[in-house]
Amino acid sequence: MPYIKKEQRKKFDDIISNINCEDSGELNYVITNICLSFIKNKGLKYDTLNTICGVLKCVWDIINERIAKQYEKKKQRTNGDLDSFEKLIRDYYLD
Repeated sequence: MPYIKKEQRKKFDDIISNINCEDSGELNYVITNICLSFIKNKGLKYDTLNTICGVLKCVWDIINERIAKQYEKKKQRTNGDLDSFEKLIRDYYLD
């Protein structure tokens, strides 16, 4: 969970606000180097790798749940659902 105490956030907020990734390659570079720095600080061991993988999975979950799903719902309302989804739902009574 990214919801650390506000006083803990202060040591990262200025650094984060100055990171301006312009594309997915730059974002990947920044995230990869943060993970590599974590490995350097904690040591290359299973627990460290497990922590990184778990954190990245949780980040994906949070972004997907809090932002991506909402965006998709908005676009579905704006542009209409796919006919094939609507048919499948009707055929299998999924709604």
